[in-house]
Amino acid sequence: MAEEKVGGYDISLTPRVALNRDRVRAHQTHLSSREAERSPDDARLAEHILSTLDISSLQNIFLEYLDKAGVPAQNANLEALEKIHIRPFQGLAGVYGTFLNHTAFSIVGSLFVEAKRFLAEGKQIPEDVVLELQLTLIHEMSHIFSRNRISSKDKNNSQSTVTEESGYSSGTYDIRQSMMPNKRGKKVRDISSTFEALNEGVTQRIAEEIFLEYGRKVGKYNTYKQHLAKGLQKQRKSFSNYYLFGNQVDSICVRVAEYTGGTKKDIWEKIKRGYFNSPNDILTQLEGVFGSGFIEEYKTIGGTSKQQKLAAFDRKNDFSHPTNYAETWLADLGIEQES
Repeated sequence: MAEEKVGGYDISLTPRVALNRDRVRAHQTHLSSREAERSPDDARLAEHILSTLDISSLQNIFLEYLDKAGVPAQNANLEALEKIHIRPFQGLAGVYGTFLNHTAFSIVGSLFVEAKRFLAEGKQIPEDVVLELQLTLIHEMSHIFSRNRISSKDKNNSQSTVTEESGYSSGTYDIRQSMMPNKRGKKVRDISSTFEALNEGVTQRIAEEIFLEYGRKVGKYNTYKQHLAKGLQKQRKSFSNYYLFGNQVDSICVRVAEYTGGTKKDIWEKIKRGYFNSPNDILTQLEGVFGSGFIEEYKTIGGTSKQQKLAAFDRKNDFSHPTNYAETWLADLGIEQES
């Protein structure tokens, strides 16, 4: 029996699901190319955003994270960065699709639309908009470099079940296969989706760390530091999902450190290792720290959870109030806030 791959991207599909995936990938690539032809300004803007980043330097930072997590460099999922697509995804600034291993900017995302407006007016895109778009891409890159697994099982002549694991999250759904040549199958039923809040909270914290490290490497640390501090303070007032999920992860680090006698920093390093390498290790520990029922409840929390549910979960588990998170996280990142 072959050894399981450490971290990275691994896919094991039945032949007909693999065929469906190939068809969907080809279709999505075609749609992206058509968007570029239909709106060359959007395509140029996406290229401009990418041109503001040294992708090679970013990849090297991620490879350092993988090495620290015990993941060999050859397992890194570099394929997903070979082409950044553009697509009109509603409600998202960027997206990484695990099943297709595709990355895309949303041309209808508020940041992208704002940048496009400045260009249309013949103005330079403000630096804070460019930096936030960079952070968006780094967030998606974090998903790309996390541990990703995709598998499938055929249920009957027309349906198959697909399971996706990405970092700490997992999702299972049914797709109906088309009997017609060259026709794509369609998702027909979501079966389960777990640990979205945990995964997105960890992803955003890693992205913010790497954002700062990238700024340091390119000699613009102060600019990146100030932008991140400003953004976290803004989210402190609006309570964005990423902010709330990040606060939950921070509180988990505190509670686990108290329980084990370790340090908060050590626990955060273990959580990052799990994200890139083996998520089950830290999930098993959380049940012991927080007691029976914690995992079952936590895995149901995600982007569609109402803030009342998040607040009740936080109070129940004695998590820090999110108003404290910006100051706490910035201090952990070594950033002193200006008075």
